[in-house]
Amino acid sequence: MPYLSKGKVKWNSHRQADLFSISKATNIKGTKFDDPANPVAPKGKLDSSVTPATYVSFVNYVDDTQLARFGLHNGAFDPSVQIQRLMFLLR
Repeated sequence: MPYLSKGKVKWNSHRQADLFSISKATNIKGTKFDDPANPVAPKGKLDSSVTPATYVSFVNYVDDTQLARFGLHNGAFDPSVQIQRLMFLLR
């Protein structure tokens, strides 16, 4: 989907907004993980005492049903509801 950036037409490479919930995640601030000698994921494996943030898919910009939840759509240009407006606001 094209959009304007600094007067040039560009193409989106990502067409989905994603969220991460930290409601059940471990807050590692002020813990042993603040010390570089204690990595939170040694050798790429998350320490068992840490609960990670949870991925939540939010809205796919190509899915008209999902866009309709926000009063948006793909298609004919309408500045008040065009998806490019949403993407501009999300930058």
